[in-house]
Amino acid sequence: MSGISIDGDGRILTREGQPIPGLYAAGCASGGLEGGEKTGYVGGLVK
Repeated sequence: MSGISIDGDGRILTREGQPIPGLYAAGCASGGLEGGEKTGYVGGLVK
């Protein structure tokens, strides 16, 4: 599962991990919350 990388405030991150001012992603457009051994799929507006 992937999508646009975001931070905890929903701001879209550059490849270097810096937020892009004024640009946000939510719901199924955002990524980075699924996968790994201690997480599961949280799709759609749950994010």
